[in-house]
Amino acid sequence: MKYLLDTDHLSIIQRQTGQDYVNLSTHMAQYPLSDFAISVVTFHEQLLGSHTYISRARNESEVVKGYEIMVSLIQNSHTVKDVALIRIICQKILAIRRGYRSKWCIQTQLG
Repeated sequence: MKYLLDTDHLSIIQRQTGQDYVNLSTHMAQYPLSDFAISVVTFHEQLLGSHTYISRARNESEVVKGYEIMVSLIQNSHTVKDVALIRIICQKILAIRRGYRSKWCIQTQLG
């Protein structure tokens, strides 16, 4: 890893619009993906953001979208270097929502 992306960088990448995205993606394209990582703090902030999105959802489609965001974060967690800590965070956050069990996170491969 040569570059540690913070929460703002990750948000720009997720939106995929605007000049900031053009600048960041142009710079990142010069290096292998393996040169980039996110911290466990950024991962946690992103999971909390998806949880907030879910808790504020006004209809079923927004709830589904929130969980899709959360699952995408988990599936792409290979950029986080501390997988053991990620599992603990994931278990606690997923246990918050009704219908999800922390057992699901353990069964999901994270990195």
